[in-house]
Parts: sequence; C-alpha cells; structure tokens
Amino acid sequence: MNSVQQPNPILVSVDTAATMLGMSRPTVYKLLNSGALHAVKSGGRTLIPTQALRDYAETLSSYVPAAQNGRKVKRVAPALAAPVADRMLRIEAVMARTGLGKSSIYGQSAAGKFPRQIPLGGRASGWRESDVDAWIADPSGYTAKP
Repeated sequence: MNSVQQPNPILVSVDTAATMLGMSRPTVYKLLNSGALHAVKSGGRTLIPTQALRDYAETLSSYVPAAQNGRKVKRVAPALAAPVADRMLRIEAVMARTGLGKSSIYGQSAAGKFPRQIPLGGRASGWRESDVDAWIADPSGYTAKP
C-alpha cells in the first residue's frame, strides 16, 4: 500500500459528492438543478467544488425530534445547531475525505495512527468528523485518543 498521503481534492465527482453529503446521486443532481449547489464542467464531467459542499451543509437546519406530547418538530437555525465538525462519518465518507482505502483506515486505526471508530448501534460504526479533520491536518503526527 502506498503510504503517500493524497491531497484533499478541490473538485469531486457527483458520486463522491453524494457520499460526502450522505445523499443519493439523484438528490445531488436535484440540488444542482435547483441551484442550491453549483458545479463546473470539465471534459464532459460534472465536478463539484468541495467548498460548495461544505457551504451547502452549513445552510441545513438541524433535526430536532418531536416532543412526546405531540408537539411539532422544531427546526433550529444553523447558527444554533451543533457544530458541523461533530458529525459522524461512515466509512465511505472517511475514504472520500482522506483518500485512504478501507484496509488502510482500519489498519492505521488499530495501530493508533488514525481516529478510532465509534459503534453507532448494531453493526454500524462511524468516525467523528473533528477527529478525521485532526488526522488530515497532521497525518504523520496524529496519535489516537485512548
């Protein structure tokens, strides 16, 4: 396995954008067609700037469950929502963000050189986005939290 860290991409494909946003490919195309998300064309390919994905994600409201007494669901303004950096990322999103393959992620995680996965219930697990961002900022100096 090549140990050279790939740089963070500036432009990503629609499929990668869908994975990063946790949405389907058709939903990303709907966002593009509605103008909520913008893209560029290069050689016949539709590419989306990663900054546009971050900007779009910050405009979303946070989900707040309805109260048990039948109250309506409240939408929290993005400024009052939990920080975006505390989202949980699934393996596909971690792979897209880091440029690493599954085996490298799990191997480095077991060695303490990559953030540890967090059980989400059942067989699902994820990584804190802030931990992955800390690794991206300094991959060679990263030490996993105990």
